[in-house]
Amino acid sequence: MGVSRVTSKDHLSRMALLAAGDVAYCWDLVSDEISWVGDVSSLFTSDGEPEVSDGEAFIARINEEDLAARLKLLDIPESEGGRYECEYRLRQDDAAFAWVHERGQVESDDNGQPLSVAGVMRIVTERKQKERMLSHQTNYDELTGHLNKSRLRDALHNALNYGKRFQVPNAYLLVGLNGLADVHHDLGRDAVDALILGAGQIIERALRSIDTIGRVDTDRFGAVLSNCDEAGLNGLLARLVDSFSRERVYYGDRSLSFSAAIGAVQFPEDVHTATEIMGRAETALMESRAQGVNKASIYRPSEEERYKLRNKILVAQQIEEALRDDMVCFAFQPIVSSSSRKPAYYETLIRIKDSGGELVPAATFIPVAERFGLIRDLDRWGLGAAIKMLEDDPQLRLSINLSALTVTDFSWFRALRNHLRGNETLAKRLMLEITETVAMEDLDVTAHFVASVRQLGCKVALDDFGSGHTSFRQLRSLTVDVVKIDGIFVQDLDKVPESISFVRKLVSISDEIGFETVAEGVEREETAGLLAEQGVHFLQGWHFGKPKLTLDD
Repeated sequence: MGVSRVTSKDHLSRMALLAAGDVAYCWDLVSDEISWVGDVSSLFTSDGEPEVSDGEAFIARINEEDLAARLKLLDIPESEGGRYECEYRLRQDDAAFAWVHERGQVESDDNGQPLSVAGVMRIVTERKQKERMLSHQTNYDELTGHLNKSRLRDALHNALNYGKRFQVPNAYLLVGLNGLADVHHDLGRDAVDALILGAGQIIERALRSIDTIGRVDTDRFGAVLSNCDEAGLNGLLARLVDSFSRERVYYGDRSLSFSAAIGAVQFPEDVHTATEIMGRAETALMESRAQGVNKASIYRPSEEERYKLRNKILVAQQIEEALRDDMVCFAFQPIVSSSSRKPAYYETLIRIKDSGGELVPAATFIPVAERFGLIRDLDRWGLGAAIKMLEDDPQLRLSINLSALTVTDFSWFRALRNHLRGNETLAKRLMLEITETVAMEDLDVTAHFVASVRQLGCKVALDDFGSGHTSFRQLRSLTVDVVKIDGIFVQDLDKVPESISFVRKLVSISDEIGFETVAEGVEREETAGLLAEQGVHFLQGWHFGKPKLTLDD
């Protein structure tokens, strides 16, 4: 047991600390003496009594990187109760560090001068190691140790913004390995891994310290090249082609050659999103693959693509003008109860008007808004407009649609949190819809977003379920409140047995997990009745109302 100055009347507290695996202490800041209760040896050493009976010895045990933050806690003002909670590392007698979680309180005199500290510590090394491992798995490829696709997309997004702001030329590189399936068939998984690792090493050696590499798919690597002009890009491509042509990977007694294709894109130029850059790199890679083995191509837009781009720029200007001139509005479509057929809430669909007051088709401006990054501005407008309507009408319930960019936009989430602060009843009347495709881009990010907005009191709906590749198992991990069945399963429901089976299975899982279901694209009463029989909770479609610009039309 550790050092103790506690009398026998505290025996129960001592036993409780031991049972919980906690250690309590009191640090008299005037005398600098520290008293301990509990298994103190677990904090500092494997056996024997630790020599940590004063503040000086205790401070000497704290990891240097954590020391400043830990000592700063002594300055917590009395007005805040003097309470604190923190985690830091303590050096044990074997020189290893253990992570501890500490919760305590600082007692100060009338002048705010700290007098003593009382706290409870618990070893959390195992949890911190698991968190670090999970964080690594979330951000890095397990085989190569390079960034995964989501994190490389983040790096590409940052480079794009930096390039636009400071007019710095950047480039993105996509390297695809050919023939891995044949290698797997002939030699097995380990040989494929050896080729992938070898390719990663070739790319890494060719890059500069300011560049960023990631593995974006089983047979693909990506690299963000900072401050890289066309001459620098051409030089890098030449070196990579030469290395992939010359170098070999040895697997057992076999010498394996590389078959690679390389696509590159320069930006910012006329691109506006990281996804667009990755798409262009894929196009260039396909061009390289058509040329033969170990070839490289830089993306060059065709004249037709340039023409389409000019038209898209005109639409982007329309969007900006609509946002500036208050020409953005909602169209509302009712979502009705399958039992009462009365509206339960309304889905809001963002619309814009041109200079003449005519509506611009959603199919025209939404893809452009997504490509040029203007979808964030539209989503911010949608949030503000929906909140205003909910404040004006306490009976109203609305859902708003969110883009992929907004799901990862902390400033949008901060705005949502500020709108809802102290207004839980409003939060309960607001639903946020994200499509299945958006959810699957990064399941971990989506799950975090869903959990965060649900903590604020909002509901979350997974839209267009069934249109992508989300499995029912992955659906369980998202903990959404509503799942909207894609219209492809609803149209001709009575004629397609597979659609009925899909709906039944989803309803069965909804009953098990506890989410509600909405069927989209309901256009006939026969379909509505069949969906209600299967247990679908809500219905949406032209049979119950087309999107309208007002709620009372």
